[in-house]
Amino acid sequence: MVKLYFLGTSGSKPTKKRGMPSIAVEIGEDVILLDCGEGTQRQIMHANLNPNRITHIFITHLHGDHMLGLHGLIWSMGLDLRRKNLFVYGPKGIKSYLEFMDNLTKPFRLYKVIVNEVEEGKVCETDKFEVYAIKVKHSIEAFAYKIKEKNKPPRISKEKLIELNIKSGPYLKKLKEGKEVILPDGRVIKPSDVLTEPKKGKIIVYSGDTAPCEELIEFAKEADVLIHEATFGDDEEVKARKYKHSTARDAAKIAKLANVKTLVLTHIGVRYDEGDILLLESKEVFENTILAHDFLTLEI
Repeated sequence: MVKLYFLGTSGSKPTKKRGMPSIAVEIGEDVILLDCGEGTQRQIMHANLNPNRITHIFITHLHGDHMLGLHGLIWSMGLDLRRKNLFVYGPKGIKSYLEFMDNLTKPFRLYKVIVNEVEEGKVCETDKFEVYAIKVKHSIEAFAYKIKEKNKPPRISKEKLIELNIKSGPYLKKLKEGKEVILPDGRVIKPSDVLTEPKKGKIIVYSGDTAPCEELIEFAKEADVLIHEATFGDDEEVKARKYKHSTARDAAKIAKLANVKTLVLTHIGVRYDEGDILLLESKEVFENTILAHDFLTLEI
């Protein structure tokens, strides 16, 4: 199961209802953080997440609303006596920024912060997931990220064992490894007789800040969830173009062309308060749209 926690959903600056951009993605025991705006570590506490479960942090771009919470979070992990290394990814400049902050603040740390400045393509792989990046269209260098959960291998079906009257035994391990076995009663059992189909991994795409971007359509193709910024509504389309952001309708068009299952709007402009008009404008193009709010949790 993959779980999404929307920790902060405002754009540019916080409001009374929305914090700065950050999203936690829980895959098994690992937690991935997408952006880390000011106040993110407090939002993590309110979401009842353990910050020391965070293994990877991906920063889309170096505007303050997306990364000013990063060093504070890293600092607090040191105070928690964390020992597991933390991997941080972001555009060029993130390494020198974190080095500067460390030189200035002299943090206590028992773990290593391994910083990677990303280019387009695969930027990370673990035994559970892969992460890819593409450049998007913003006022500074900015990336969208795609998290691909790896397919889960076939498992022994208890229902099929009961149906075939197969008792537990050492041959189950061989079947799981894809080997044919002969049971004590002489029956030949193939792996396909008792194994489930592999479970397809989930795909989450996060746009970060971007103007409408054709490259994002292919990047998000058939994703389970596209998380896309919606800083403006139709009434502010001129501003969206000027500042290289997207309207809610822009996000919906990307979602429709990419044939994603679900679109989640975030980075809500401060003037939209509840954001109902953004949801309405998006749904006119792409029905399966969700408007994110702080502490929204989605299981996919």
